[in-house]
Amino acid sequence: MNVLATQRLLGLCQKMTSLEAFIHVSTAYAYCNRQFIEEIVYPPRVHPQKLLDCIEWMDDDMVSTITPDLVRDHPNTYTFSKGIAENLLLEQRGHVPLAIVRPSIVTATWREPLPGWVDNFYGPTGIFLAIGKGILRTMHGDPEAKADIVPVDVPINLMIAAAWYISVKGSGETQIYNCTTGNMNPYYWGQIATKVIDFYTENPLEQPFRIPLQGGNPTVHRWWHDLWVPITHLIPAYISDILLRAMGKKPRMVRLYDKLHKSLDSLDWFTCRG
Repeated sequence: MNVLATQRLLGLCQKMTSLEAFIHVSTAYAYCNRQFIEEIVYPPRVHPQKLLDCIEWMDDDMVSTITPDLVRDHPNTYTFSKGIAENLLLEQRGHVPLAIVRPSIVTATWREPLPGWVDNFYGPTGIFLAIGKGILRTMHGDPEAKADIVPVDVPINLMIAAAWYISVKGSGETQIYNCTTGNMNPYYWGQIATKVIDFYTENPLEQPFRIPLQGGNPTVHRWWHDLWVPITHLIPAYISDILLRAMGKKPRMVRLYDKLHKSLDSLDWFTCRG
């Protein structure tokens, strides 16, 4: 989807005679298998068009079979396909004025339209809310790993600025911007956990499942996290659903924890690396 949809949108833009700017939103993790990521497009392991041509005649089972060999040292297909999409744009852009913006992990706003605004619970936002509700009690991650999180209004403003720049002062070359905190303003997962818990202690949410865990930090040991999941997550969830059924209400906690664990799994690679 990240590659084919990008190609189709590029094809549409190539038909526009007065297009001022094409801003592609990528991710800072498009080349997360590299130690250092500069503001350049790195050569892909697989040629973008050849990949699309192959997938076009493959069924879902065949695609699933070859996916691990394609992705390799990427944490998921999302980061892998984002890098492929960047290469496709660079190769097929033609006359289209192009800029690529690479935000890291995006969370609620800093200033605009107002501090803390968010319209979904994806990524770290849902994790923070789960901590405040007392639902999340254990998490796999390195407390000393850098958490490269940016408020969503920062990359949005960068996209607007990039569109202005390439339309007014652009040289014709593709402009690439990494929108990250990096080493300039580092923050760590352990610090975030402490700040989130302190915030909810001072500003408790209504009707929490449990009181937020005090002094909780991500654990770097996977086995320790796996040990505590049944004790602090699953057993309370099943007990809660049994009580809800007894009161004639719809059970929801087991299903909620299933979604939470999937979200944690998707962040696992990022919370364990700085």
